[in-house]
Amino acid sequence: VFTTPTAAALSAAAAWEGTRVAAPSVIAADGGFVLFYEGGSAAGIGLAWSATGDAFVSQSTASPFLAATAAWESGRIGGPSAVTWDGPTTVYYEAGPANARSIGVATANGAGGFDRFGPVLSAASVLAAATRGPGWSSVLEVYAPSAIRLGSAATPGATWLWFSVRGIEQGAHIINESVGFAVAPDGISAVASPYNPAYHRFNSYLTAMDEGEPSLIPIGENGLRLYFTARGLNDGLGVARSFVE
Repeated sequence: VFTTPTAAALSAAAAWEGTRVAAPSVIAADGGFVLFYEGGSAAGIGLAWSATGDAFVSQSTASPFLAATAAWESGRIGGPSAVTWDGPTTVYYEAGPANARSIGVATANGAGGFDRFGPVLSAASVLAAATRGPGWSSVLEVYAPSAIRLGSAATPGATWLWFSVRGIEQGAHIINESVGFAVAPDGISAVASPYNPAYHRFNSYLTAMDEGEPSLIPIGENGLRLYFTARGLNDGLGVARSFVE
């Protein structure tokens, strides 16, 4: 059961944010809660902190915490997904030209800064890897990462990464969205699954439907639950459960 908030957890206030803060990703750290968020229209990724997790104070008032500085980012960066195990924090993000985005990663380097890598997933790499699943005839962009780090604080494991894929699925004739999956064994680099797409739907006319902006949560010891933005016959938020839940 969720309660209705009486005030915004964070509102756009900095000049670089324009009138928009969105795409929140929260982790427990530093004795409280750390919020990564997108400001403006992919204008940058901000950082905010809260002791309670209710009202956040931005730490990025003068400029973004992560700005689009690499050439491949083309001046656009947003959609953060942060993970940590009481150690280095890793933030996956989307960047690049509108309608041609890729996924990068920034990881804490222990010296008060973040090292950037990317792109770690691109339209080309995801398309080339999909050799055993339904696959796509073309992929235009990958974006909206959602990361889960396996293991525990004592023995952290690999990072599992879900993301949106916009392209044309094999056997389809129109561009649609589906959910892709990749594994980052070292918590940084990402290897796309050969069985992609990880989740997709067809309607009764065998037309590919849209599933985007995935969000995953572990259930029990082996289960997973996938939430996604559904577009097609019935727009809204969808949910899918793993067989072992």
